[in-house]
Amino acid sequence: MGLAPRYWPASPPLPWSKIARVAAIAVEQNCPRLQWDVLDWNASAIGFYEEMGATMLKDWRIMRVIDDALQQLAAKATVAKD
Repeated sequence: MGLAPRYWPASPPLPWSKIARVAAIAVEQNCPRLQWDVLDWNASAIGFYEEMGATMLKDWRIMRVIDDALQQLAAKATVAKD
């Protein structure tokens, strides 16, 4: 299943059929939700996801640890094991 051109952001979201299959697997595995990230400026993807029934979580923000900070955090776990 393809996406209508109005839903083509910089990189198009997954087609409905693939998202529906992931949802079916989540239901089979008794998962309480299906969750993913979308950039706040990507209005066409947000619209696409909202049409399928997804809701935007307004109060949550993504936190990420990378590069040196990741190395430093991992080192603290090593110290904690000793």
